[in-house]
Amino acid sequence: MPAEKFIIGTAPILTTYPRTMGGGNYNDSDSREWAAAAPVDVGTAYVQIYTPASSPTTVDTWASATISTISTTLASSASEGARTLTLSASATMYRGTLYSIRTVAGEIHTVESARNITGTTVYLKDPLTHDVPSGSDFVGIDIYKVLTTAQTALAGPCHAIWKCVVNGIDMRWSTQFSIVRRLATSKLTPSRLIRDYPIVLSSVDASDYDLEHALGAGWRNEVLPWLHANNISEENIVSVEELEPLHALATVVAILRQRPDTEQVYFDRMQGRLDQLKETTLASSTWFEANQNTDPPGLGPSTNEVVKQGNGFRVSR
Repeated sequence: MPAEKFIIGTAPILTTYPRTMGGGNYNDSDSREWAAAAPVDVGTAYVQIYTPASSPTTVDTWASATISTISTTLASSASEGARTLTLSASATMYRGTLYSIRTVAGEIHTVESARNITGTTVYLKDPLTHDVPSGSDFVGIDIYKVLTTAQTALAGPCHAIWKCVVNGIDMRWSTQFSIVRRLATSKLTPSRLIRDYPIVLSSVDASDYDLEHALGAGWRNEVLPWLHANNISEENIVSVEELEPLHALATVVAILRQRPDTEQVYFDRMQGRLDQLKETTLASSTWFEANQNTDPPGLGPSTNEVVKQGNGFRVSR
């Protein structure tokens, strides 16, 4: 799993999931496995944060971490492909955090929240992959620590070592992250997207009322993999505005890809336009050629708001 990234000088929230396998080893693992195996008994949690700017004074210096839990049930059934779930009790969920659905039959399905929200509606990052019946357990246990601006004062690779008593067993594990000077955060707005591609209004899922999920899917599933395939680091992009037309078309393709009734001929045409735009955009290298450690004239560290960062970071609580 790729290391997550934070902007230099910010105070982000670093999140992990209680480890339920192995013992005594500092290993990274798949967060979805840990979240799916959410334990019922989690004791006090501690963490050591190692960054270029700050580290524990001794190997025995540990800071307290916070444990967050949700335990309720589904108020109604949901079918494969659903983008929302309804809970029987109000809960507070955070974008990028993983939760588990446990059916009476013993099936466990891991889902990721697409929004920071309090209520009985869960907005999913990805469509549900299985049917789930009413009454299924909806649970989540995660551990988090708010980083300080002193800890994020310098750019570079970082890691955290966590320890916690899980189901009566002393567990330790590590997570990786990094501090960077910039992150590419697209500023494409719903109104701009609709203006350029009105078809979005009739194609997007009704639960995505503000197009937040569609815009995220276009960026996450189309733009970022293309950047990585061309060895372009997000933190080296100095003019994200140049990517807005690409992001807009990528969002349309992402929406069409999710719709089972999309005509293949139309999808292929839009995909072809996207591939052509990628080539054109890549040919203009001025928007990504500045290394993050050397700001162009007039630019300092990015002030873009850091939104959901994969499987480990939240904007706010």
